Amino acid sequence: MIDRLDRGSVRALDAALISVHSLVRGAVARLAEARAPDPSTRPAEAAFVRLEDLADASGLGVLYRPRIAELRLDAESLFAQGESRRLASTARYGTPDEPIGLDEGTTSLGGLAETLAVARGAIDDSPPVADPVGLLTTFASSLGLSIRVVVEPSLVADAASGERTLFLTDRPLGARAVARLAAHEIAGHLTASANARAQPLAIARVGTAGSWDDQEGVALALEQECGLLDAARMRRLGARAVAATVYVAGGDAADADARLRALDVDEGLRATAVKRAFRAGGSARDLAYLRGFTRVASALASGATDLDELRLGRVSIEALPALRVLRSAGFVVDPIHRPSFLYSLSATFSGTSFAMSPPRRAASFTRFEDT
Repeated sequence: MIDRLDRGSVRALDAALISVHSLVRGAVARLAEARAPDPSTRPAEAAFVRLEDLADASGLGVLYRPRIAELRLDAESLFAQGESRRLASTARYGTPDEPIGLDEGTTSLGGLAETLAVARGAIDDSPPVADPVGLLTTFASSLGLSIRVVVEPSLVADAASGERTLFLTDRPLGARAVARLAAHEIAGHLTASANARAQPLAIARVGTAGSWDDQEGVALALEQECGLLDAARMRRLGARAVAATVYVAGGDAADADARLRALDVDEGLRATAVKRAFRAGGSARDLAYLRGFTRVASALASGATDLDELRLGRVSIEALPALRVLRSAGFVVDPIHRPSFLYSLSATFSGTSFAMSPPRRAASFTRFEDT
């Protein structure tokens, strides 16, 4: 049925999806700035029920229903408080005992996080970049993207992406850190956003089920492609995921700090990891980075997909079979932006060393002695 769709029904479905997603995305934006979401903007349950009915009526239930279920969990995890919020966030982003496959076997998500949190590697000691906004804007232009780069002092992270905007911390950033943001945020998220705007279906802009994890995985794969996913970076990802596992287990910020201290994580990284896990009521989102990267790395290594297909919009690996059927029916189009970003990155950041990366394989998660 997915290849015989009524365009009028699809338009009604997409309009309703965009409306609900806007409310959820607004809450996510506030969370990124460490502010609690406004409860008055929470989508009503009736809006989700209507979305499900429209998805079934349009013939797109197989693609849209899983995303609607995610949005319902997003709303619960963002707008609820206390135990309800923790349970919803866990349902949305997973648990630390989830098995993760690597080249050399299987470990758990929590086990991988702890392995990474204790990893040692070279530290980026490059001096702060004088004009990170200018460098990132130049890099985006070299990829054919027109974006704004805006300094946002309240950001907990180094950067966050909107539709056409890159929000940047006002903290000093070295050349490697800025280059990493160029690969992750611009060649990854903002390229996918630009391609999504050309797609006929709103699900490519809103994101298919699992796309949050997998798009973070794509962005990390791009960091790795250009030699920026080094041991120090993976240590940060591991520490953040460890703090998230403490949150999932019902611990508080002090518990997370103690767990990271026991792993000999330095004070600055501990503070950032704990703040991310417990900001505005808490979130397990940092577990998704490791899941997404292992999933994307495996799919790329097996040839199941490629970076261009994964950046045709905000899409997940799981959604690709349905999207391929829709592509043959004209409801999905080829990505407009297929940047050769390695050349652009080297040109923009000439003189910056990109030689600190682990080997290009999933096993590099646990073999930092090779770096």
